[in-house]
Amino acid sequence: MEPVPDAREAWEKAVSLAERHVEKLSREGTYYASKRLIAEMKKAIEAGREDLLVRAINWWLYDRQLYFLKRVARTEAANAFHLAQIKATEDDPYVIGYQWRLSSSHPRPDICDWYASVDFGLGKGVWPKDRVPRKKAHPHCMCYLLPKVSKVKTPRVKNFAELWENLSPEVRREILPRWASKLAHAGVSPDEFLAADKLSFIRRKDFIARMGKERFEALSAIGGALEEVKWRDLGRHVMARKDYVKDALELNRRVDSVLKDKKAKVWAIKHSKKGLVRIYVVSSQGELAIIERDGTRVSWFPLDRQNPDAFIQKMKERISGSQEFVFVGERGALWPEK
Repeated sequence: MEPVPDAREAWEKAVSLAERHVEKLSREGTYYASKRLIAEMKKAIEAGREDLLVRAINWWLYDRQLYFLKRVARTEAANAFHLAQIKATEDDPYVIGYQWRLSSSHPRPDICDWYASVDFGLGKGVWPKDRVPRKKAHPHCMCYLLPKVSKVKTPRVKNFAELWENLSPEVRREILPRWASKLAHAGVSPDEFLAADKLSFIRRKDFIARMGKERFEALSAIGGALEEVKWRDLGRHVMARKDYVKDALELNRRVDSVLKDKKAKVWAIKHSKKGLVRIYVVSSQGELAIIERDGTRVSWFPLDRQNPDAFIQKMKERISGSQEFVFVGERGALWPEK
């Protein structure tokens, strides 16, 4: 069936906006996957087939999940090799530090440029043993460490603060440590993660001490869910909520709306030893989104047929043993915007 003129115009406008966004991406996997999505969307519009449009979007969501899984595997393997290089020589009295070397395939300026140019008095890019980064600078980082037995004589170069100022907001989020990236997607400014001396990022445990463990865990889960869409069973949830949502795209949009609502109330199941294990976010519109601590989306449903307070009370009564149902705070107060 040919879509009505207004609907077709809206579809074509959406594709046009998407194309402009995709062209801004770097020429990597995300770019080509998005280009395929655009092509499939255009075919659906030409055919007037909404089902083809939904199928294309569902494929794209699935492909993104595979991409993130491959990125995690590759990054963790690189981190293991990186740490092994340090462990193999850190007790050698002749090794004074490690020089951060840029990969020959380094595509564009990022935090690695600072890692390879900072000077602690041992020469360009040479990190003392007690300060060398224990992990790769960012996902897909191909740079490497070179143990040094003597100082490198080079003129002093720009510091991290200068480099940071010249990076775009998108690149800043990309090069953050994994834990900080989740918080950034939840609304925390990347600038908040700089250490006091401006020579590196703040340590995770120091940021937790500053923020509070429960608020940190809750906001990390919310940020993780906003950064990467992962469902336990997306198809089942779409079918179960067919009275409220028509497809996966709308379901994810509703979850995003709940998680971004600054007036939403954040509750959680708290384990006596593990901390927060599941997060419950109740929006100001009476909708509930449930996510795991790693950001996996568990469920969404409206509470318009029952009093939200009654649902909370029911959860409190249901949780027992080593767990309890606790109020973490209002979404906007987990990290107040300045």
